[in-house]
Amino acid sequence: MSNPVLLLALLSSWPAVADTAPAPATAASRTLGELALARGALGFAPCTGEAAPARGVGAARDAASLVAALNRGADGSAFVDVDAARDGDGHWRIERVRRAYRRGPRCGEDLGEFVWRGTLADGQWTFNVSRRYVVVRGPGARPAFFRYQPFSAGADGALRFAAQADGRTVEAALRAQRCRAGDGDSVSDWSLQVALDGATYAGCAWGGEPR
Repeated sequence: MSNPVLLLALLSSWPAVADTAPAPATAASRTLGELALARGALGFAPCTGEAAPARGVGAARDAASLVAALNRGADGSAFVDVDAARDGDGHWRIERVRRAYRRGPRCGEDLGEFVWRGTLADGQWTFNVSRRYVVVRGPGARPAFFRYQPFSAGADGALRFAAQADGRTVEAALRAQRCRAGDGDSVSDWSLQVALDGATYAGCAWGGEPR
């Protein structure tokens, strides 16, 4: 189920969810779905599974305010990539919000073999990382391809990648921090900076490891 209108309607009949979560019934796993907010109540409808009230815990405690921010401070919904599980009372427990957005691919999204995906310069450039290649694309520019190698962890905590190929150079840095795209319609949990052939672009990224 991923129908924001229906999910918002269901929320009106659900009782409020207590802030204190009961003992977890299952371990959280990576899940795609719709997260909706209506009159202070939060609900989650996974792409495969049953819609139910939800609560944000730990790093995702601000899940409700995140959905509100993406909807300009109003009730509404966002499509999300989250770590979630069902608690013993049947509610969804949202432990981590990896990415949330109002416009973009829904349940049919196929990340395939991608390890990272990112958008730069307000979505004009893309940065895609698979186990074979790192590819940087931009408007009116020739795509730049570099052979994949594992990112290294810097002293500042950033994950870094640097390479040269066919006379082109790239340096990329990923940082684990909340990042909101320039259009204001998406949020992810990694910021991204890429320097390609001397030009630097900033944006946001999200992990594409298997769910």
